[in-house]
Amino acid sequence: MTGVDRVRGPGAVRRSQAARAASGSGAFAIGLERAAEADGAHAAAEAACVAEVAGVALDGVLALQEADDRARCDRAAYLHSDALLAALGELQRELLREGANPPNLERLASLVRSLPRASDPGLRAAAQAVALRASVELARRGFA
Repeated sequence: MTGVDRVRGPGAVRRSQAARAASGSGAFAIGLERAAEADGAHAAAEAACVAEVAGVALDGVLALQEADDRARCDRAAYLHSDALLAALGELQRELLREGANPPNLERLASLVRSLPRASDPGLRAAAQAVALRASVELARRGFA
């Protein structure tokens, strides 16, 4: 740091003898270079940290999107299986009354063909079991 002899009027400042000697030796410039190197290392470490955090944040966003996609697939499979069960129930009621109605058999066959794949293994197995049961009923009535 530079020293000041005394202030003489507005804005008049002089450096002391010690300050002039220190500035001639370049000690202050070397200190600035070391500070710049330290700042550079700190900036590089900070940039690496930010990149790591950004990578983690991106991974988190992708994981959330993937979880959302899996949930959406599971929901579609659940609703489709529910529709299959409803169609099977309707077929059962028709058989008890007068016999199978061909348009309802067509609807059941369409539901079996368009079964979405669930990401949850348990739900997938249940949906496939319902579809298999519907396929058996369709085969028994000549709708294979």
